[in-house]
Amino acid sequence: MSLYSALFWTDLLKMVHKANLIKENAELKQQIKNDVKKTLQWKFPNTSLQVRLFGSRIMGVGDSESDLDIYLVIGNSSGVYNEKLTRKVRFNLRTIVSAILDNKTKWELTAVLDRTFPLVTVLHKGTNIKCDINFLNRMSCDQNQLVNYIFKLQPIARYMVIFLRAWSQKHGLSRCFRSHIFILLVIFFLQVQGHLPAIKDLQTDLVPNVAPWTSNFHEFPLSKFAMKEIGVNENKTRQILHEFFKLYSTFPFHELVVCPYLGKRVIRKQLKDLMPPCFKYPVKSPVFVQDLILLNHNKGFQIKQLQIYAFQDECCAEIEDYDDDYY
Repeated sequence: MSLYSALFWTDLLKMVHKANLIKENAELKQQIKNDVKKTLQWKFPNTSLQVRLFGSRIMGVGDSESDLDIYLVIGNSSGVYNEKLTRKVRFNLRTIVSAILDNKTKWELTAVLDRTFPLVTVLHKGTNIKCDINFLNRMSCDQNQLVNYIFKLQPIARYMVIFLRAWSQKHGLSRCFRSHIFILLVIFFLQVQGHLPAIKDLQTDLVPNVAPWTSNFHEFPLSKFAMKEIGVNENKTRQILHEFFKLYSTFPFHELVVCPYLGKRVIRKQLKDLMPPCFKYPVKSPVFVQDLILLNHNKGFQIKQLQIYAFQDECCAEIEDYDDDYY
C-alpha cells in the first residue's frame, strides 16, 4: 500500500469491502457467542453470563487474520474499576480454562495469561478464528463503542486505519504499530486538524460509570463543534493521509503525548495537571499514546525508540514519493 500507487483507491476499497463483510457477518458472530455461552454457562450455575464481542472485527477495521475479542460479564458489574487479581478473579480464570478444556470439540486452548487483566486465548474450531477472552477489562469493550461512534462522525477515519494497517505490514512495522495504535493516532490527528472533538468534550457533565473512569459519552453531532464531515473519495483520502504522514514524520514523541482525551498537543510534564485527579503518570517510555478511557494506560508502551525512527522514516518516504507524483 502506498499513496502514489496507481491502485491505491482500488486496493483500499477492496480492503474496506472485506472489513465490512467481516463486521456484518452476524451469523458467524452469533455462532461464536452461542458456543462461548454453552461452554461456560454450566460452569457458572445460578449466575448471569453475558458475551460481548469487540475488537477490530467488530469495528470494521479487521481482516481474515484478525483475532476476535470477547468480554464476559459474569454476574452483576459493580461499576467500579478494578485490576486486582483477587481470589474471585483467579477462581473465574481457572473455571473458564477448565470449561474450555472440557469442550475440545469446539475449542483449542492456546494461551492463559495470568496478569493484571487475565486473558484466555483460544481457537474456535468451527470458524478457525482465534479468540481472546477476558472478563475483567470492561474498558476495552466500552472503548469500541466510542470508536464506532467516531467512525460514524468521520467515516474517513476508518478508511485511514484500514490503509495504515496494510501500510505497516508492507513496511515491517505491524509488530508494534497495530490497528489499535493507528486508531488512536488517526483520532488524534483528526482532532489536531480540527475535524473531531476531544473525548473530554464528548463526556461533558458525565459522572464516572466505572469509577473512577468514564467510559460512556454523548453522541453529539459534528455541528455542535462547528465541524463538518470529510468527504470520502480518492483525492480527499490521499490528501488526508498525506497530512497524517506529514504530522507524524516530525512528531516529537519524546516530548509530546498523543492525547485524544484533550485532542491537542500536550507536553508530557504538563499532562498530570490537565488530567482528572485519579490520573497517575505511567512509566516513562519513548512514546506515550494515551488510551481513550483508561487515561493511566499508555497503549504505546511497547514501542521502542528504534521502532519510532523506522515509522517516521517511512512517513518521510511516503511524503516524498507523494509530493514527487502529485505536486
